[in-house]
Amino acid sequence: MADITHDQKLPNPAEGLEDYYYSTKELSGLLNISASTLSDYRRQGIGPQYIQVGYRTCRYPKTEVYKYLEKNRRNSTGDTGGKK
Repeated sequence: MADITHDQKLPNPAEGLEDYYYSTKELSGLLNISASTLSDYRRQGIGPQYIQVGYRTCRYPKTEVYKYLEKNRRNSTGDTGGKK
């Protein structure tokens, strides 16, 4: 293991992981759906990935919300998004 002198900075393990985390209320407003619908999505495993912060507190990383939106993008009502 390399010695670290006092003038060297330690590597930050969280560097590059900066993200915004939407609350359920914020995300429901953004998606124009109710908070209870997001709760149903969590139970069914069909919504954006989330992080359980406390007993009743969930946060949605912005990157995961955008992945979810991209995955559900459609060009027409007949477009199944690659699903058969």
